[in-house]
Amino acid sequence: MAAEILAKEGISVVNLISIRPLDRATINASVRKTNRLVIVEEGFPQHGVGAEICATVVEDSFGYLDAPVERIAGADVPVPYVANLERMAVPQKLKTSFVQQRGPVVTGHVNRLKSS
Repeated sequence: MAAEILAKEGISVVNLISIRPLDRATINASVRKTNRLVIVEEGFPQHGVGAEICATVVEDSFGYLDAPVERIAGADVPVPYVANLERMAVPQKLKTSFVQQRGPVVTGHVNRLKSS
């Protein structure tokens, strides 16, 4: 859902269907084309898929980046059970709106992003 919203706004999106094996070639091809990277994930900011994607791009395509890698991740707290608190803990559309001025977006498991 989030990938479709961003793609409609003209943002290059790599929507990872699986993370094992990680499609390093596609991610790096997108970074080399746009010279930017924004990673969106629901998980914690440390030790997650986003950190691995960032490391991969730094290893393989660092010279192509025109700006630092941007990471949008869930809050570094246990995910609450109550719906209104959960919305505060995971990325929402409001938090991703700045992406319009950024580069390609690599998303994984962010289907809960709200469209309104």
